[in-house]
Amino acid sequence: MMRRSVLVTTAVTLSMLAGFTNRAGADVILTGYIESSILRFAEDGTPLQPIVPPGGTYGVLGPAGITFSPDGSTLYVSNQASALVPGAPDSIVQVDATTGNVMPFITLPSGYLPAGLRFGPDGYLYVSHNGGQAAPMGSGSVDRYDPTTGAYIDSVVTNITQPTGLVFDSAGNLYVSCYGDSTVVQFDGTNVNIFVAAGSGGLYSPSGLQFGPDGNLYVVDLLLGAVRRYDPTGASIDDFIPAGGKLDGQFPSDLLFDRSGQLLVANLGGSFSDPEGTIKAFDGTTGAYVDDFATGIFLASQLLLTP
Repeated sequence: MMRRSVLVTTAVTLSMLAGFTNRAGADVILTGYIESSILRFAEDGTPLQPIVPPGGTYGVLGPAGITFSPDGSTLYVSNQASALVPGAPDSIVQVDATTGNVMPFITLPSGYLPAGLRFGPDGYLYVSHNGGQAAPMGSGSVDRYDPTTGAYIDSVVTNITQPTGLVFDSAGNLYVSCYGDSTVVQFDGTNVNIFVAAGSGGLYSPSGLQFGPDGNLYVVDLLLGAVRRYDPTGASIDDFIPAGGKLDGQFPSDLLFDRSGQLLVANLGGSFSDPEGTIKAFDGTTGAYVDDFATGIFLASQLLLTP
C-alpha cells in the first residue's frame, strides 16, 4: 500500500473514544489503517460513535478498502492483516453498519494485501489484489467474488502493478489506480486500456480516485501530496490541489465529494507512529483549503459516504 516503512502500533488506548457522540446514520465514514478502526463523522466533522473502535481486536485489521453492499446495510472491508502481522492471512470482512458486528467473509492468502473494494453493475464484489511494496511488476489484478458466498469468480484485470483504488463510472466502466507503475487503467467490460499514463499531469503515486460533480476524474497522488484532475478522455486538466500545498508531507490516501460538493481528503499523516492522520476539507469548485475536518487518527486511510 505504501512505500514507507510502517511502525505497527499494537496498543491503542480506549481514551481515543472520549468525546464521541452517538447518532444513527453517520454521513462520513473513515478507516484508520494502523489503529484498525472504522470511524464515523457528521458532515460538519463532529465525531460520532465509531462503527468499529480502534484497537485491532474487533475483526478489522489494517483496513485498506471499504464499500457498502448495494442495499446499504453492510460494509465490506479489506483487511491487510499480513502488512501488520507477517504471515497472517488477509481477508475481506462484512460489518453490520448499524451494530458494528464484524463477520468473516473471504479468507485470502497472506501477502494478497487487498486494497480497493467496489460492487460492480453486475452485482459482483471487485477487489484490488495489491500485493504490497515487494510485489513484482505486473503481478496485481482486480478479482471478482460472489457477493453472497464469497467464492472467487475470476480476474477481470491482470498484469497491473499494485492496484489500489477502484471506481465505476455511470456507464459501468471500471477505473483502477495502479500505485506501482503510476497509471490509471480502465476496464470497459472487455478490454483494459491505459486511461492516465504514468507522469500525465505529474501523476506519480495514484491512490484513491473519484468522479466529481463536474464529471471529471480526481486522483490522489499519495507521495507527492496532490490531487490531479482528468477529463472523461483521460487528458490532464490541472492540479486541483497542487503539490507543495496543504497536502504536502501528509500522504493523502483517498478522497470523496460530500453531499454539499465539498472535497474531503484522507491523509495518512507525516508520522506512522503518532496519530497525525487527518481529513482535510477543500472547496469542491476551486480546490481552496477550508479546514481540518478531522484530526488525531493513526493513518486516516479510506473514505465513504453513507448511502
